[in-house]
Amino acid sequence: IGNPPWIKITWNEQDVLSERQPLFAVKKMTAAQTNERRSTVLKESDIYALYFSEFESMAGEQNFLNAVQNYPDLKGQQTNLYKCFLPQAWMYGSSVGISSFIHPDGVFDDPKGGILREKLYPKLRYHFKFQNGIF
Repeated sequence: IGNPPWIKITWNEQDVLSERQPLFAVKKMTAAQTNERRSTVLKESDIYALYFSEFESMAGEQNFLNAVQNYPDLKGQQTNLYKCFLPQAWMYGSSVGISSFIHPDGVFDDPKGGILREKLYPKLRYHFKFQNGIF
């Protein structure tokens, strides 16, 4: 049983910029405000290096996870790490083995997830719904 990370792989420049300039997070700047201040902040060489290193890393992750040759069952879907675990479990697991994951229901209602569901439903034995919270 696994609980893969439920993380969408997206670029968020405010998060990166706020690592060295907390005002980007504290002030909850709009995209326009961030755009206005970005060039000034990027004049500092350490922030410039961090910014482009993070951007390059994020772009590489997105390209790998969205590449059809790596994850053909996820073609056209928004990148979310938990979805990547499903085809990996099917590929590396035994043909008689069982894998189970705790994950959101996005695989069942994603309008572009038909390819994944075609592979998922024949393998699905149980589907439980849980609600996080204190009762």
